Amino acid sequence: MKGIVFNEFMDFVESVQGIVAVDEMISVAKPPSGGAYTAAGYYDFHEMFALVQALSARCGVAVPDLVRAFGQHLFGRLIAQRSELLRSMPDVYTFLESIEGQIHVEVRRIYPDADLPMLETERSSDGSLLLRYRSRRHLADLALGMIEGCIAHYGGKATVTRRDLADEGELQVTEFKVCAL
Repeated sequence: MKGIVFNEFMDFVESVQGIVAVDEMISVAKPPSGGAYTAAGYYDFHEMFALVQALSARCGVAVPDLVRAFGQHLFGRLIAQRSELLRSMPDVYTFLESIEGQIHVEVRRIYPDADLPMLETERSSDGSLLLRYRSRRHLADLALGMIEGCIAHYGGKATVTRRDLADEGELQVTEFKVCAL
């Protein structure tokens, strides 16, 4: 997992719980990196799970809820760094449909070793958008939070529902249905 994600997680924890919580989380989780991440570095994604579990124990919030809240935060932070991208995306559907064919292509160009989830989108006859998420990292809660962050960015005029499907071998498969209001 890219160090930028770890750095954003540390910023998220500090903004919500304070710097003492960051220090305590790192002390409890004992990540091999020591809790020091460079944005361009790669780190074992299990470190993130250990950090989240330590934070969950500290603050009493369930792991899925923490990961989801971090996803909302992460969307805003990543988009702030690439605001020009949003100018060509008039709505939630357009943005979500562009992730695999445009955003992930660019990420893979810059970071060839990036292990990104696979996303497929399909417009439904009822006017909703179905997004199918497949990942070896089992971070559907993060994906949900990022989708919610996207909806909030576009004015909150959509809802999202989640349906977890059976795993396909190592892959977690989840469908998200986004309905514009």
